[in-house]
Amino acid sequence: VSVGIFDENHQLEIVADNGLSELFKKYLQSNSLANKLYKQTNYHIISAIEFTPTAEQHGVDFFEEGIKAAGYFPLVYQQQPIGQFMLFFNNPRTLTGEEIQLIETIARTVAFAIKEKKYELALIASTEKYKLLFYNNPMPMWMLSFPKRDFIDVNEAALIHYGYSREEFLKMNVINIRPEEDITSYNQMKNEVTVNTSYKGVWRHKKKNGE
Repeated sequence: VSVGIFDENHQLEIVADNGLSELFKKYLQSNSLANKLYKQTNYHIISAIEFTPTAEQHGVDFFEEGIKAAGYFPLVYQQQPIGQFMLFFNNPRTLTGEEIQLIETIARTVAFAIKEKKYELALIASTEKYKLLFYNNPMPMWMLSFPKRDFIDVNEAALIHYGYSREEFLKMNVINIRPEEDITSYNQMKNEVTVNTSYKGVWRHKKKNGE
C-alpha cells in the first residue's frame, strides 16, 4: 500500500509506502503519471501487469519491483481529488466487489484524515501567528472571559504598563483596573443591550500604583 498527495501544481508526493524503491517512487511522482492520476475520478485496477510503456520510459521495471498487479483508488475530499491510495501485488490479482468496496471505504477514511490533519496543522500555524502578534505587541493587550470579564491572558506590554505581575492579572477582573468612581457607570454600560455596535465610550484605567 502506498499513499500519494497532490500539491497545488497537481504533482504527486508519496507520503507513505511499503518498501517501494526510490526509482519507482520517482516514476509514481512523474508529471505524466501524476497528471493522469489527478484526472482519474474512478478506481483503476490492473489485474495482470505485462508491459507498461510509461514505466519503461522512466527506466522502471514492474517485475523487478516484484509488482504483478496494481490498483489505483482516488483520494477524494468534498468532491476534489487530493491524492491516490495505491495497492501493489506480487502476483496477478482480481479484486472482488467486496474488496473494492472495502478499499474505497478505506480511501475515503484516509482522505478525510489527511484533510483534517492539514486543517489541524493550519490551525496550529494560525494560533502560533496570533500568539506572536499578541505577546509581542507593543500595546497593552489582554483576553477576557465572557460574561464575567475575568482576565485570562495578558501580554508583556500590559504587565509593564499596569505594573501587575502575570499571576496578579490572572486573578483579577476588568473592574479591578477601573477607578472606584467609574465602577457604577461601567457596570451599567456593561449590562446594556446594544445591537450592531462595539463602541462603548471612553473609559479610564487605573494602574497598580494608583495612577
